[in-house]
Amino acid sequence: MSRIGKKPIVLPDKVKASVKNGTVLVEGPLGKLSYNIPEGIAVAVEGAVMHARSRQDNRPRSVGYG
Repeated sequence: MSRIGKKPIVLPDKVKASVKNGTVLVEGPLGKLSYNIPEGIAVAVEGAVMHARSRQDNRPRSVGYG
């Protein structure tokens, strides 16, 4: 992930976020938003801060020649 993608997202006052079944749900005074999390990305909400990171797995990122 890029350096910008690794930065935490600070949620404004009156905005609530949750992660459920691979979907991020955000609710605030202007409405609701839901977004399906792409495979390979993990999202966690801790208080008023949301963190996104890439999932680590043992698959090779590229295929060698040969």
